[in-house]
Amino acid sequence: QSDAPRLWARAESVLTGPPARDREERALGLATIGIMRYDRGEREEARRLFRLAHEASPHPRRLVEWGLVASLAGRPDEALSYYEQAVVLKPDLVPAWTGVLESAGALGDTTRVGAAVRALERLDPSAPVLAEARAWLDARAHPSQRTAPP
Repeated sequence: QSDAPRLWARAESVLTGPPARDREERALGLATIGIMRYDRGEREEARRLFRLAHEASPHPRRLVEWGLVASLAGRPDEALSYYEQAVVLKPDLVPAWTGVLESAGALGDTTRVGAAVRALERLDPSAPVLAEARAWLDARAHPSQRTAPP
């Protein structure tokens, strides 16, 4: 444990085998290591592990988790890519659309915020973020009004 590169390599090798692990176990383990490495600032290694986990077992909810991690790290552009992948896989996933709305808002992308608002209006019309997002879009359409991003 005092040699971080060997620790990470060993943990990954346990998951990737041999012996072969169940794909769900492999994906969850790789994703967990990826989140740990992301938290340590090792972004490229984390992304590589996320890709391996996604290849082993593509889950939209896992993509939402990665989007949240990227959001917390102050990377709305990266978070948006994860959230958008999630909605492609599962178009009715409310947390993914909420992530699209928040990340796109942080980037000032009115087109994507509008798409997320329309999706959330259809899927969860009482979503708390909708009123604020509509006001933000309206302020963008009428620049004399100022509202914080959704």
